[in-house]
Amino acid sequence: MVSWLSWCQLSAHSFKFVHSQTQPQPMKPLSIILCLICTLVLSCRKPESSPAPSSVISGKNWKLVEYNYNGTNIINNYSNCRFSFDNNGVLKITNAGQTFTGTWKEFSNPPKLELNIITNNTFVQLFNRTWENKLLNPTRIEMVDSKIEPREIIKLDLIP
Repeated sequence: MVSWLSWCQLSAHSFKFVHSQTQPQPMKPLSIILCLICTLVLSCRKPESSPAPSSVISGKNWKLVEYNYNGTNIINNYSNCRFSFDNNGVLKITNAGQTFTGTWKEFSNPPKLELNIITNNTFVQLFNRTWENKLLNPTRIEMVDSKIEPREIIKLDLIP
């Protein structure tokens, strides 16, 4: 009587012998498609979600550390500028002893912040727009306005 293990070895040996006698078969289109689908499914990952702007900036005070205008950092004019984003959507910008009050609103897809302060002050008017979030973490905010030329970037650091 032939055991199961002996039969498997014999079958595998016989298969190799028969296989060596035949020409290799070209891969069928269905096999290629299945391989591609498996590769795509296994390589797909859900993108990491960024935190909502309100969860990072609300109730905190931030200082302007960079204002990049057309590739040049013009922070010297605004080095004392402070931003306060209140939980209720109120925005306060303070610079050189003057405080300006307005609103801020977040958009989630893509993540953006809209800043709006009605004033005649040309300095504060620079911030009135919808900024795209380039970086948003508990200690730094980087926003860009790429809709205008020259491109503008602002960077804010958390005030401890």
